[in-house]
Amino acid sequence: MLRHSSLKLVISLVCFIVCLTAYGVALAAEAPEAQEPLKLTVAQAVELALKDNPTVILQTFAVKEAELNVKIAKVNLKTTVTPQQLEDAEAALAAAEAQLQLTRQSQALAAREQYINVLKAQHTLELTGAAVAQANRNLTLVREKAAVGLATDNDLYEAESNLRKAEITQRTAEASLETQRIKFNQLLSRDLRAPFELVDDVQYEIPAWDATADTAKALAGRLDVAVAQRKLELAQRNLNVADPSYTPQAQIERLQMAVERAQIELDALTTTVILQVRDAILGLETAHINVELANAALEQQQKQLQVAMLRHDSGFITTADLADAQAAANVAEVQAVQAMYDQALAVTRYLNAIGAAAVPTAQD
Repeated sequence: MLRHSSLKLVISLVCFIVCLTAYGVALAAEAPEAQEPLKLTVAQAVELALKDNPTVILQTFAVKEAELNVKIAKVNLKTTVTPQQLEDAEAALAAAEAQLQLTRQSQALAAREQYINVLKAQHTLELTGAAVAQANRNLTLVREKAAVGLATDNDLYEAESNLRKAEITQRTAEASLETQRIKFNQLLSRDLRAPFELVDDVQYEIPAWDATADTAKALAGRLDVAVAQRKLELAQRNLNVADPSYTPQAQIERLQMAVERAQIELDALTTTVILQVRDAILGLETAHINVELANAALEQQQKQLQVAMLRHDSGFITTADLADAQAAANVAEVQAVQAMYDQALAVTRYLNAIGAAAVPTAQD
């Protein structure tokens, strides 16, 4: 009986191990980390962001429905549909197509911005990792000196404190990168933890700008302005063709209000576009100044670090003082890198504000 029970126990354990192993293999196969990272350029990221986005898909359905309404109107023209109703159906189709393109533009801008945000977070994490490694080396050196009486307890405390600060900064950068990667995957309608690798360089230079010319370009070329203008034209047309002999006065008043409403909307949008272009240009100027200031601060901190190293080697300052100079240089480098990516974001937003950002059409 004992031997039989032992055999049953062994068989049960083997079955459990086999099942557990199979479950682990299945989990490993399903884990996003086990997948090959998807390499993406900015253009490929935009393409993915447009492909499966729910809002884009719903707007595409609206275009197809408007196309169907036009077909039906053409088939029934002069039987149950008037020429004006056909024009209205065609206008509705044009509006739906314009709205789809506006949605795609918005989604493309979001993809470009998030691409830059991920790169910024990645670069920041690399620099904070280097800072932790440097702080570890400093702490090791101070401990060695303390062991032979060449460093004080205060030097040791300062080295340990610098390491803790560097580690906290690194953990913050890790959390920020994870958040940005999740947002990026969400934008591309992928698994939130799916691996990817960004391959493009986004160190955009500040373009030449002109407030007057850029505003005129935006008002003449932006699709949202064209949609508002078309809405006003249709409202005016509907009012003009309304014959008082056959159209009730209440309907004419409604058509007049539609014209006034469309005019107000166009005027408000015009003001918004003017302000957006102005803000985008201000963003360019601010970002460029911040890059120059951050680079100047980095250069200054690096010079101070070199002086600190010479003074430390000559015995004029302590190891803790040298560590402080190194920490300050690390902070300045992170700020310079972040300013560079912020400038890239400012360029992206400026191009979008003036209507110059290239966006794939629905047929591409």
